[in-house]
Amino acid sequence: MPHVRTQIRGAVATALTGRPSTGARVFPSRVWPLQQADLPALLVYAVSDPVDEEQLTIGRPRKLWRDLELVVEARVAGTTGLDDQLDQIEAEVIAALALDPTLGGLAKDVLFTGAEIDLDAAETPVGANKMTFRVTYRHREDDPNTAIQ
Repeated sequence: MPHVRTQIRGAVATALTGRPSTGARVFPSRVWPLQQADLPALLVYAVSDPVDEEQLTIGRPRKLWRDLELVVEARVAGTTGLDDQLDQIEAEVIAALALDPTLGGLAKDVLFTGAEIDLDAAETPVGANKMTFRVTYRHREDDPNTAIQ
């Protein structure tokens, strides 16, 4: 079984697949090479995953509380309405993840913490919206592959 973080990325990608704006174009990786034909699309990736040391248990094996910073990055291309497309995708992503804030029991909670929007007026204008979520989860220190509640 993979690391809980890997399972969380997969669960988020599954939850976001089939949204009206992005359909099946959801990739659980930041480095997926995207072409214009792949857009609009979502990339799902982790940027940090610290342990909350104030929540450590005393006995061994300790139960580690983790606060995963997960990014769902929307990418779009077109000549008009990039802002509107990015706003619509953000609304769809937030609503989809609010349906199951435990991601099927993998997480204690999923919290939307903000978005960073970037537009580039290239030959074909492109835009990105990096939506950040804090995913709180736990596992035993000797078993990072199994989420615990």
